Amino acid sequence: MCEVLDKIRDAIGWEAALALDHLGARLRVNDCIRYVKALEPYQLAFAEDVLPALPGELGHGGNISRDWRRFKEIKEATTTPLAMGEDLFGLEEGFMDFIDNRAIDIVHIEPLTAGGIRETKRIADYAAMRSIPTAVHCCVSPLGTIANVHAIATMRDFMAMERDNVFMTLPWWNDLVTGVPKPIIQDGYIRVPETPGLGVELNEEVVKQHLRVPGYFEPTPQYDKYILDDFRPGPAVYPRVDEFGKPVRGR
Repeated sequence: MCEVLDKIRDAIGWEAALALDHLGARLRVNDCIRYVKALEPYQLAFAEDVLPALPGELGHGGNISRDWRRFKEIKEATTTPLAMGEDLFGLEEGFMDFIDNRAIDIVHIEPLTAGGIRETKRIADYAAMRSIPTAVHCCVSPLGTIANVHAIATMRDFMAMERDNVFMTLPWWNDLVTGVPKPIIQDGYIRVPETPGLGVELNEEVVKQHLRVPGYFEPTPQYDKYILDDFRPGPAVYPRVDEFGKPVRGR
């Protein structure tokens, strides 16, 4: 990893901000400490989600640990700034303990799953009052991207928005919406729309051409249920149904 970072620093220099995401899926606290200490010479803006979830805790199989104590132990052992939070929901439910206990250096919010624009604003403001800046995760459509931009425009201590390049390389990605300059990201920046609402409209013709499954804004009665057990993988105790609501046999 350090050899790769050497080459990146040689290519971009030392004035450009550089961050690193996901150190590994099977690391524990001491492993993470060795990693982040080895990363110190590269002066990262932050290392993100360094610690995965442990078996049996929420988020297992993903990239998140909900135990702030483990993050705090890593943070106190290094000068590499730590960011996390893209899989957390809500200020009180997810972020507050990490902020109050200064277990991380940067809150890393995904507005679309943290509770929307209003909750994102609450989290960022709460962190700012404790001198913790905010970075924003963004791996969504142009519509979600612009929604994130509006949330960011209200933040006092904003660092940067993480934007993946996987979807943006699709030739039709920018065309999914209308009403904003194209390309949406220009020289690393996105202009905040000043028109009503989010400032963009869905380009329905383009959207319909690139659906992953048939149907356009089909009814979703499954979301009327309090718990979506019908679609939960795992033991047979959880019933499974097909797309038409009929039971599916087998595990």
